[in-house]
Amino acid sequence: MPPMRSIILLALLALPSWALAEKSDWPTKRKADPEWGEDLYNKHCWQCHGRQAEGDGPSADALQVPVPSLRGTSNDATRSDLIATARQGIGPMPAYHESISRQDMRRVFIYIESLDNPKKKPAKDESEEEADGPTEEGNAPDAEGAAPEVEGDAPEDDAPDAEGGE
Repeated sequence: MPPMRSIILLALLALPSWALAEKSDWPTKRKADPEWGEDLYNKHCWQCHGRQAEGDGPSADALQVPVPSLRGTSNDATRSDLIATARQGIGPMPAYHESISRQDMRRVFIYIESLDNPKKKPAKDESEEEADGPTEEGNAPDAEGAAPEVEGDAPEDDAPDAEGGE
């Protein structure tokens, strides 16, 4: 096969896969464990345990046994036992070993732990402070967050100028 035909053939074969890759809805980054766990919790658990894992889901009233709150139960020391219980099932709670992997169940409990310990906002680092603008005396924001007006910084009027032009 002549080299030109090989190049054209290769280009034609590569074109469909390139086009599909451009229009793909595939995520480009995997979700963090708490976010992934929240998705799984909302799919499998919230109906009984409730949106905030407090045992008050819409199906809880229909059960003869009270649904336990999961808040405050999971931590590094107890997570392994809780995963085993959830995968095997207990009492009226079904077993999830066929529908949720051990790793995904771990993510569910990490999500539940995040309900008890919401992450604090990280402190501003120096690079963010620089991005906020100058903080020299006279340009620092006041208590309400507005920077004081500096002479010559006033917004211009939208009115036409004195010469009749705009």
